Amino acid sequence: MAKKPARKQQSRRTTTKVFDLLFKDLMHLSNKAVVLFINGLFGTKYPLDSKVVYLEQEIVNENLNDLIRDIVLQINGFTHHIEAQINFDCTA
Repeated sequence: MAKKPARKQQSRRTTTKVFDLLFKDLMHLSNKAVVLFINGLFGTKYPLDSKVVYLEQEIVNENLNDLIRDIVLQINGFTHHIEAQINFDCTA
């Protein structure tokens, strides 16, 4: 009986990892799309040809795995911090 919750927890960890990696990959596909996203999210008005510089925040966990925590980027010298989260309904 104890194995079901552990399996469910592992499945949730896998889902969140996939979501996190997918979001980070999407944020690197197109500078124009990133500028549009930032403009919509923060109400800024950066031109679509703005320079985007990624300041990745990598850490090494206790298992010696490299992890990219959040997305930190600069557009025209202004820094923005973005983190996407996925939450599960506690009844799931």
